[in-house]
Amino acid sequence: MGAGRFTAGSGTRRRVEAELAGRLRQLPVGELPDERFKAELRAQLVAIAPRIIDESAAPSAGPPSQPAGAHRFVVLRRPLIAFTGAAAVLVLLLSLAVWMAGGALPGQSLYGIKRASENFQLSVAGSDTSKGLKYLKFAGNRAGESSKLVGSGPADAGTASLVASTLRAADRDTRDGVRLLSTAAVSDVSADPLTKINNWLGPQRSRIAALVPKLPAGPGRSQATSSLALLQQVAIRTHQLQAQLGCTCLSVAHTDSLGPLPCATGCVAKSPNGPTLPGGGS
Repeated sequence: MGAGRFTAGSGTRRRVEAELAGRLRQLPVGELPDERFKAELRAQLVAIAPRIIDESAAPSAGPPSQPAGAHRFVVLRRPLIAFTGAAAVLVLLLSLAVWMAGGALPGQSLYGIKRASENFQLSVAGSDTSKGLKYLKFAGNRAGESSKLVGSGPADAGTASLVASTLRAADRDTRDGVRLLSTAAVSDVSADPLTKINNWLGPQRSRIAALVPKLPAGPGRSQATSSLALLQQVAIRTHQLQAQLGCTCLSVAHTDSLGPLPCATGCVAKSPNGPTLPGGGS
């Protein structure tokens, strides 16, 4: 067996070597070992050989061996812990970015994160009524952003261009919100969604009307005027639907970008808890 096999049993080897050295010193100089010494030495070597082999075969360092299943769990746990830690850091960074983007204005670097956050809010909104209210809130955000862009005015051409694109986004949100809420009002025979539209209309009109005199003649002012006209259409549509809410004709009415169209003629409104009542015409 090679010398490397004895490294793990160094203590045993030293004892053997010491005993051999002591025996050798007892031998007569110039004479060969007698038969009794050779027999005893052979017996000792045979006795300790298995122990030396076992010690040299055992791992020299490291923790006790683990079952195969436990080893697999450790191997899987390490990347899982790393992934969980990375995900936690990512969520923290995203939350911080969304918080910082809350006050971002069109044209700024964090504005895209702000709009992405709004899209996420829409995706997790439950009912159509909830989504409709979100759309109206975002339309209000666009009007508020336009007011901050203009400031005390008058706005230059670059700012007016940003305001125009921002108000166009507000108009899209306004149409989507009003369509969802007015549809819910008609299908549920409930005035509450229409009331929410009316409560939102006043402040939205005031914000956009204040922009018009601060914008130079051109696309910005034209868009602000168009947004005010859209709000007037919403006010008229909401009033008409409130007057005809519960009319049977609304259940088969045509729709446009603002939702159900009002009945063209007089109708009979059905009270949910009582007899039929006369409904107003358009």
